Amino acid sequence: GMTRQGLDEHQLETVYSTLERPLVACLYAMEHRGIALSRKKLAEAKKTLFLEQKKLEETIFQMTGEPFNLQSPKQLGSVLFEKMALPPLKKNKTGYSTDAETLEELSALHPVIPKVLRHREVTKVLNTYLEPMEKWMDTKQLVHTRFIQAGPSTGRITSVNPNLQALPTQSETGHTVRSLFQVRSKENLFISADYSQIDLRVLAHLAQDQTLYLIHI
Repeated sequence: GMTRQGLDEHQLETVYSTLERPLVACLYAMEHRGIALSRKKLAEAKKTLFLEQKKLEETIFQMTGEPFNLQSPKQLGSVLFEKMALPPLKKNKTGYSTDAETLEELSALHPVIPKVLRHREVTKVLNTYLEPMEKWMDTKQLVHTRFIQAGPSTGRITSVNPNLQALPTQSETGHTVRSLFQVRSKENLFISADYSQIDLRVLAHLAQDQTLYLIHI
């Protein structure tokens, strides 16, 4: 945080009084209003992905010939690189690396690898979004995310519980998570808006640099 004296010293009083302080009320109103979620779709998505997760586990265990903890990179590394003798691309402090990049590179070598990657994706979506979503939802099927105004050093606003800025976008699973959110009535719309190169436009305006401004129009 910064003191009133600090604001004066850094000539930020105007930023605080005209931008940051009025924004507090706006963010609170957004938090309080919440965003609608379909409880029915949530239940269906959880069931579908849970069944897929279990099926993937069974398939992986059949392919590798033994059950093991798929959440443990050490056990996964041992099965893939020792038992199944796949080429280890890199090592880390705890043993063989099983990060996404490594597994993607190996995916053509054995059909179990794409299954492991898919299992990881399904598990992440279940654990990060679908399971906690129930407790974040109120009786009106609304989710009230918290907006952190003074979070990252970049000055951007972040969102927590749930983090609505990190919803997966890729793949069918990402679409499943996003489709849970809905407008609360037929009169409402979701609007997607983005400023192209907003940082550079602001910079051009503040610097009154005509050339920089023209480049980014």
